Amino acid sequence: MALFAMVGDSSSYTYPKFEEQVIEGSEFSDDKIAVIPISGVILKEGTSGDIFSETVPSAEMYVEQIRQAAHDDSVKALILSVDSPGGSVSASDLIFHEVLKFLETGKPLIAHYSEVAASGAIYVSVPADVIITEPTALVGSVGTIMTNLNVEGLFEKVGLKEEVFKSGEYKDIFSSTREMTDDEKEIVNGLIDHDTALFENIVITHRPEIDQADYDTVFDARIFTATQAKDIGLVDDIGYFEDARKEAELLSGVTDYSLVQYEVPFSFTSFFKGFTSSFGSSSVDKLTQLVLSDHPRSMFLWK
Repeated sequence: MALFAMVGDSSSYTYPKFEEQVIEGSEFSDDKIAVIPISGVILKEGTSGDIFSETVPSAEMYVEQIRQAAHDDSVKALILSVDSPGGSVSASDLIFHEVLKFLETGKPLIAHYSEVAASGAIYVSVPADVIITEPTALVGSVGTIMTNLNVEGLFEKVGLKEEVFKSGEYKDIFSSTREMTDDEKEIVNGLIDHDTALFENIVITHRPEIDQADYDTVFDARIFTATQAKDIGLVDDIGYFEDARKEAELLSGVTDYSLVQYEVPFSFTSFFKGFTSSFGSSSVDKLTQLVLSDHPRSMFLWK
């Protein structure tokens, strides 16, 4: 069993790290168009999955998939199929920079928006050569958010009080047991302004179709319908995945190809991990770990 786990452990794999799943076309085709779905909240942390649960992609996993498509000479174009409300600033930025590296190869990149493409999802896909959104998609929310849970009232009701010993005035700026001071709010708003300016400059750079007169509308973090997003210049056209695929064909010049997705190779390690994880902790334990491990972070997220 240990030998099988060692042989099947995907962490020891080098390029190509992901196996290809042919969605359509012949697996013997010389040319390929790769599809990378970006779905759910974009975070640096992910899960590798097991026999009881699906893999939750991390930003690093998306980066590695984009990198594999860039280095594979048989991949002639890439489609990012996006259905995401965004995620953390750092995770979004990680994927964004890998997208820029992919475009340096000269291969076309098409973004396809399905149900939601908001905030960080816009950030990672805005450099695409063509952006196509489905007619019912919600698009936009260009901006930054940071939240903190205040339980001061709850502590007072149950008779709890937190004692803090700190090295500097602002060390507990995100304390959950007291109100934030005006000075602290100014500091946090400065962080928000910094990340938002970065986001806005990226949108301005990569979407010159947006008229300067519309900046206030685009950058007040509102969400748009597909038609509104097209009219204001956030997307190029309204259509479906097949339309994004046709754009990939047109820009790459390929006609005889296989459409492929990447998947994590089977691992005996993750197979057997399913048994231990299913008996190792209760749902209450997992919820407690999530609450206690969470921390305030700057997010490109639509809420």
